[in-house]
Amino acid sequence: MESRKITRKLKTWKIINEPLYDAIAVKYRKLMEFSRDVGKSHRQVQRWIFEGAIPREEVKMNISKILDKPTYILFDKEKIDERKRQLNRY
Repeated sequence: MESRKITRKLKTWKIINEPLYDAIAVKYRKLMEFSRDVGKSHRQVQRWIFEGAIPREEVKMNISKILDKPTYILFDKEKIDERKRQLNRY
């Protein structure tokens, strides 16, 4: 029996919410550590960063407290929407 290599084609991840990503990167080495502290799944944190999803108000307040940054900087809807538009052009 011949063994076959499984090859995966990884998608390129584009950061939509840069302020959130930068704030997490300063305080945490891994997104998994941050997701544990926030009490949300690793995948949910990825949605906030790479898809531009915006969490509920109480979750935003918790994130703001953990990262010591105001929510209006971490989750600026206008900037997130603009970034999505920029990336959809390419």
